Amino acid sequence: NLTKLYGLRLSNNNISIIENLDNKLNLENLILGDNKIKKIPDLSFLCSLNSLLLFGNEIEEMENLEHMVYLSAIDLSRNKIKKIQSVSGLYLVMLNLNDNEIERLEEDGFSVLPQNVGHLYLNDNRLDLDDKVTKEIIELLKNNIEEISYTPQKK
Repeated sequence: NLTKLYGLRLSNNNISIIENLDNKLNLENLILGDNKIKKIPDLSFLCSLNSLLLFGNEIEEMENLEHMVYLSAIDLSRNKIKKIQSVSGLYLVMLNLNDNEIERLEEDGFSVLPQNVGHLYLNDNRLDLDDKVTKEIIELLKNNIEEISYTPQKK
C-alpha cells in the first residue's frame, strides 16, 4: 500500500521515461534529478504533488505543466530548455531554470511566467542582456518577484 508515500526520490538512475505512477499516490514531492528524461508527462492526476524536481535531465520543452495546479516548486535546471512556456497559470513559489538554453525572454515573456512566482532562477542560460525586450522584462520582473537571479550569456 503506497498511499502513504509522500516523497519519491529516484535521482541518478538512468530513467528515461516517467511512467507507471499510480493515481492513488499521495506524492507531494517527486525528485527525478540527473536521469535521462526527455519529456515531462501529464502528472496532473497526482493531486497532492507540490514539488517537481527534474534537474539534470535532457528535457527540451516545458510541457504538460499547465494542469498541475498544485505545484509550488519546479526545478528544471540543467536541461536543454529553449523557451519558457506552460507555466503561466501556476502559482509557483519557485521556478528554477538555471543552466538551460534560454536565449531571450519573448515579448510576451511576462505573461508566460507563473503568477506571483516568488523566486525565479535564470542563471547560466544564453540570455542576451543587451536585448532591449529582455532588459525591459527583467526590469518589470524585479518589481514583481521577491528574488530573480540571472547572469549574462554563457559562452
